[in-house]
Amino acid sequence: MKAVSVELTIRFLQNLSYLHLVTGASRLLCETIKELNLSSSLVDEVELAVSEACTNAIRHGADAAESAMVIVSFHMSETQLVIEVSDQGAGFNFEEVPQPAFDQHPEGGYGLYIIQKMMDEVQYKRGSEKNTLTMKKNLRIKG
Repeated sequence: MKAVSVELTIRFLQNLSYLHLVTGASRLLCETIKELNLSSSLVDEVELAVSEACTNAIRHGADAAESAMVIVSFHMSETQLVIEVSDQGAGFNFEEVPQPAFDQHPEGGYGLYIIQKMMDEVQYKRGSEKNTLTMKKNLRIKG
């Protein structure tokens, strides 16, 4: 197999109207690298995690200036996909986010839970100028 190394960065205004663009790009990136022959379920998991992460960055970073940007970076190799979602909002304490109250069927609050279930590793770094959620997915190549 040829060596695979792809990097893609998308910058967009903190607006939900751009969500389809970035989730579509995540799917296209995974499906375009034919050498990896990634399973459709893995592609779906990546797209869902990107959707949840970007939705959170857009909605919860809303206290940032109107010109605030969300930056999504994809780094793909033969063995791993690393996705970084950065925003300019106030941030939050990643360790203090509670599990969703499943028995109460809340309308929201599932985003980080879904991301952690879909991805192999999730980290959050709160900074003075930007916050970054890093998601890693080990690539399981089909037979």
